[in-house]
Amino acid sequence: MTQRGPTPVSRERAAALLDVGHTRLESMLRDGVLASLALEDVLRAWEQGWIRTGDVMAILGVNRSRVGQLVEADRLPCDQARPGGRRWYRRAQVEVIANAREARKLR
Repeated sequence: MTQRGPTPVSRERAAALLDVGHTRLESMLRDGVLASLALEDVLRAWEQGWIRTGDVMAILGVNRSRVGQLVEADRLPCDQARPGGRRWYRRAQVEVIANAREARKLR
C-alpha cells in the first residue's frame, strides 16, 4: 500500500474553511498557528477555533487594555508564537469566560 502525503489546500479554500480573510490567514501561517496549508492542519486550526485580540474584545465587551490585563493576570489563556508577537486565543476558552462573567451578573 502506498502512503500518501498531506492533501494540499489552496489559500482561498483554507481561508474559506477557517472563515477568515486572506490577511488573517497569512498571519496564522506566519505566526505558526496554522502549521501549513495541508488539509489536516487547516482542519486542526478550525477545530481549535483560533481568534485574535479584536475578536476577544467583542466577545467579552472589553477594550484592548483589559484583554492584556486578563492575560497578564493568567485569567485569559493565549498562545504567543514568539515574544512580542501576536497573541492568539481559542474561541471556546473566551466564550467560557464570557459566560462566567454573564452568570456573575445574574446573581
